[in-house]
Amino acid sequence: MILRRLKAILVTAVLWGVAWLPPGVLFGLYLSSRTFDDVVMVEDGKLVRQPLEIWPMVARISLIWSLWGAAIGVLFALGVLIAERRHSLREISTWRFAVLGGAAAGVLPTYILIEAMRHEVTPDAEALGIILLVVLYGAGIAVAMLRAAQRGLTTDSHVPLA
Repeated sequence: MILRRLKAILVTAVLWGVAWLPPGVLFGLYLSSRTFDDVVMVEDGKLVRQPLEIWPMVARISLIWSLWGAAIGVLFALGVLIAERRHSLREISTWRFAVLGGAAAGVLPTYILIEAMRHEVTPDAEALGIILLVVLYGAGIAVAMLRAAQRGLTTDSHVPLA
């Protein structure tokens, strides 16, 4: 039973990590577009201009988002195991699953926002919009996972979550 739960948590982490890769690529491209076209470096006491390498930056940001997605997946899986332990996949409410996914996705950005406000940084509309998009994306991933799992069930199967 414990191994099955650990496997479910691991699989969920991998799926969420993969699901967060495309937004990571988009965010990396967005950040690279807002960065200067070249970088000034000091070599041997001389200033040398080097072109900005976009793809290493995009790759790093994408990796960070995928790892973050995997961490969110672990939070989500733990939330589902705790909140829905008495229900089978057929009985789970789509709305509750979406709320669990959105909550898991929103934990870190909300924490960062609260910490910024404690240091007297006022969030702008862009920051609040990003948090909203992250929460909605997490809810969407959760619903997509539930729908895929429910489609995979046979009509007479009863698979408990815990």
